[in-house]
Amino acid sequence: MFSPREAIAYIKKHPAILNTLDTPYTVTREVMEQYNLRVLDTSDVLADTLRISQQYGLLFSDALHAASACRHHIDYFVTNDRDFDRVDFLTLVRPSAEESS
Repeated sequence: MFSPREAIAYIKKHPAILNTLDTPYTVTREVMEQYNLRVLDTSDVLADTLRISQQYGLLFSDALHAASACRHHIDYFVTNDRDFDRVDFLTLVRPSAEESS
């Protein structure tokens, strides 16, 4: 069994392995269709991303998620990442807390 870090390192060394993995892609497509999910264009939120990263002390990738949520008027942000606790404009939903109740 691989740790997540070992799995990522393996994939980076052997990217062709991704061509053999159909299940994650199939499941993702099914979930997107079932819940009418769409992928948002994030190219218009770069300035907001940089500001949010600096203002709230977030990594760029986290700030991009927060900026995209703000720009696209996302009402609820589902995460277990405590870094988002610092972001006062997000309404957070904790899936792990929901599962345990």
